[in-house]
Parts: sequence; structure tokens; C-alpha cells
Amino acid sequence: MLNKSVLHKLEDVTATLSDFFVRPPTQREADLAEQLRGDLRHLADASSNQLPFWKATCEALMALAESSDPRYFKRWQPIGSTMVARTTPYAIRNYRQLRRSPDWKNVWAEAIAVPQHGRAPPFLVDPRTDAITVQHATNLRHYESVTGRSLLSHDCVVEFGGGYGSMCRLMNRLGFTGRYVIFDQPPILALQRYYLGLHGLRADYATEGSIVLCRSLAEVAEFMQPGSALMSTWALSEMPLDLRAEIEMFLHDGRSVAALLAYQKHFEGVDNAAYFQGLQERSARDWTWHQAQIDPVNAYVVGSRREGMASRPEADN
Repeated sequence: MLNKSVLHKLEDVTATLSDFFVRPPTQREADLAEQLRGDLRHLADASSNQLPFWKATCEALMALAESSDPRYFKRWQPIGSTMVARTTPYAIRNYRQLRRSPDWKNVWAEAIAVPQHGRAPPFLVDPRTDAITVQHATNLRHYESVTGRSLLSHDCVVEFGGGYGSMCRLMNRLGFTGRYVIFDQPPILALQRYYLGLHGLRADYATEGSIVLCRSLAEVAEFMQPGSALMSTWALSEMPLDLRAEIEMFLHDGRSVAALLAYQKHFEGVDNAAYFQGLQERSARDWTWHQAQIDPVNAYVVGSRREGMASRPEADN
């Protein structure tokens, strides 16, 4: 197995060669780029509870959108270093497991094929997809293996921290027909709107629709629906503790019936293993939890609301 350093060098060479074949932006791409810049200017003054790491990331994103071609946003350092997965032995293993699954031909082969908007370094094993899409597919399969139910079967999915919108795109590609609510920092919401727009998906800020972008937890509470699944794959473990406490209140909202979480042990000095253990203990009356290690550093936590506990009052946000 090649190590990560060699794999990344091969990715970079392939990406450089592919750039020779990039065409000028279409009118739609140009319009979406201007919309992104306009959104970022409008949202620049929006307050947000951020760790310094993410505050710097958002500031860099806003500067790059003004000076660079957004069609290459996945190569921008603040995005590439935080939201873009690359070809690694772990990603290759996930891809091989996906290919061996009985529903590969009927479900995953087409669903993970994705136009390379954002110009990420190519996934060397299968250039039709990218490593983050493979990761998201792995997350969905893990949820189903634990619960016996597809995440797509829920009436509403609430994602706390949506990256640049890749999971939302995959869910829609798989046929999700419910409401998809994303809570994130305002500049990242603008990027999600841009990326989803490139795929022909309409996402709007705090407006009735199939994809709702929320800048506050009060907006999340407004647009969340009964039968909701809460999801945060790694993002919750990168948020300030006081914001996590507010998000935990959604576990006590009777509309939430399932949860898919993932975390890394430590982030910016926070002991996430202790935090997520505490989260499970604090909500044990209403929820059944299953934790599984991904590797020595990362873990999944999947939750299901206990029967008879769905009638408790909604969270006051």
C-alpha cells in the first residue's frame, strides 16, 4: 500500500495535468460565483460563535472568494485543509468495502459519481468520485448497519456543520425527498449554497424549501420537522462547548428521533472522548446509543430515541 505522501503527490500531478482541459466558466457558473461573493459580503458582519480556528478559516474564505476563481475552491487552503478529504489508505479501504457491498451496482456506483466542481485533487482509485463522498457513503452505511434503517427514510435531516454541502448532495442523489436543514457559520453556508447550486440543487437561507440554510439554532428549531434525524460527522467535535450545549437541547426536542455523530478524540484542547461520553450519559433516559471506533483517534456515535419518549416538549431555542 502506498503511503499518504506518495498518494498526495500523485494526486497533485494528476490535478495539474487536468487543469489544461478546464474550460471557461459557463454563464451559470459565473452567476453562481457572483452570488457567492454577494452572499459573503452580506454575511460578513453576521455574528457567530466560533473557535479562533474556524474564525480564521471563514475570514480567509471571504478574502479568497473576492480574489480567486471559486471553481477551484477545494484547493483554497482554508477549505482544502479542513473539508476536502484526499486519497489515503483509509479512503481506499472504505471504497473497497463500498464496492464489495451487495448494493454497489444498484445504489452506490452511480450515487457517488460526482462532477468535480471545486477542482479537488482527484481520488486516484476512482476519478468519477472523491474521497469525501466515499466517506459520506461510509457514514450512511454505518448508520444503517446499526439502526437497520436508512437515513433517507427520515422525514427531515438536520446537519450541524455541513462542510461545503457534499453530504447534502449525496443524500439528494440517493433520492432523499424530505427536508434537509443545515446549521453552519454564515460564510460556510454561502459556500454550500454555491456548491449545491452547481449541482442544480436550490438551497435558501431560513426559507421554506427542501434545503434550508440556518445561521442560528432558533432558525433550525423553526424549520425542523417531526421525524428528524440529527447529524454531525466531526463538526460538533470542533465547536465551542457552550454552542454544543445549545445543540444538545435538540436531543430533548420530541421531533428528533435519531442521531448520527462522529468525532475525533481531541480538537483545540478539548477532550472529545470525554465530551461524547458525557453526552450519551446526559441523554440516556431518552436515547439508546451505540459507539464504535473508526480507528484509534475517531469514533461513531449513533443514537435512537427510546420508544415512548417522542412526546416530550420541543427544545426552547
